[in-house]
Amino acid sequence: MPLLGLQKLNRHVYWLPPDDRTDRPILGAITGERATLLVDAGNSPAHAQLLVYFQI
Repeated sequence: MPLLGLQKLNRHVYWLPPDDRTDRPILGAITGERATLLVDAGNSPAHAQLLVYFQI
């Protein structure tokens, strides 16, 4: 099954839908000019790394 893609809500807000296969929760990020805030980085370092993978 393909990886669920990152969804853009607006210019600065992104979310990654949950994945029931891996029990991954919704992941969120708010981007700025100099930094990105991970609003919900998930249940493990691997979940946070997944957001980094998308290079938002």
